[in-house]
Amino acid sequence: MTHAADCYVISVTHMTNAQSTLAEPKQIPELLAPAGDLESAYAAFQYGADAVYVGLRRFSARAEASNFSADDLGEIVAFAHAATPRRRVFAAVNTLVQNRELAELVDTVAVAAESGADALIVQDLGVAHIAKKHFPTLRLHGSTQMAVHSLAGAQALRDIGFKRVTLARELTMEEVSDIVANAGIEVEVFIHGALCYSYSGLCLYSSLMRTGSGNRGRCSYPCRDIFGSPTQSGSARFPFSMKDLAFAESVTDLAQAGVACLKIEGRKKSALYVASTTAYYRALLAGKSTQDSRRQTESDMKTIFSRPWTRLYLRSRRNPDVVDTDVV
Repeated sequence: MTHAADCYVISVTHMTNAQSTLAEPKQIPELLAPAGDLESAYAAFQYGADAVYVGLRRFSARAEASNFSADDLGEIVAFAHAATPRRRVFAAVNTLVQNRELAELVDTVAVAAESGADALIVQDLGVAHIAKKHFPTLRLHGSTQMAVHSLAGAQALRDIGFKRVTLARELTMEEVSDIVANAGIEVEVFIHGALCYSYSGLCLYSSLMRTGSGNRGRCSYPCRDIFGSPTQSGSARFPFSMKDLAFAESVTDLAQAGVACLKIEGRKKSALYVASTTAYYRALLAGKSTQDSRRQTESDMKTIFSRPWTRLYLRSRRNPDVVDTDVV
């Protein structure tokens, strides 16, 4: 059987065997890739993802992605579970849900459960309650949309039955390590992709300006717009346009800290982007990336899609290099 990902040729050939840079981590973290459609899911698995996360046709925080029908989800779950080693598929039902939508929500969660999805990623605690009540065997993961940014937040999710928490992107390495060591719940950390100017899940910018809410999967990204003063010539800038997260240099530290899962953002990006980014981080985790091969692969990645990269606050809360004010 030939899948779409088999058609991609990217510069993974630049990645040569080298001594592992991972100094005896507690575990090799799971590599979790985005999949906005079937093509991207197959690409992710082809190039080294241990798991993918997908959205369904309703209640996805990336409502404008192609997303998955019930048949699509069943297909990719069957493929993942038949693979050697076995792969996993997580279904994102990660928007806020209105009371009038509860019947449709139950139907959507039922699709995830009946397909054999390995976990449900949620933002709304009401969704978690319904899932636990009606689908008790379905594993729950807390979305980054929950804005969990403290040990207490992670412990609270643990205590109500969540098995994993995706931390807010804005944390330092010290904070991540403390949560991993003490929360008693699996910890997932974003390592690559787009950033929200606000804490994810707490931003109301799009909702206030253009009625499309990020918490309902319809962010219109006003933070990417140009702003300026009508009285000052040449003042137009992009003061809120964040650079893209890139934690390649911190993969070793995150693994040593015991982070369970490293997550790539990008459910609205192409299958080629998913393939190249997944291959890049798989090579780092496998110790098959030299300095020269990394530079070449990074150059290739940036021809597919590129904003400038930042490590945000992982190393220091005083990092000023997070916004690309002069983006064109």
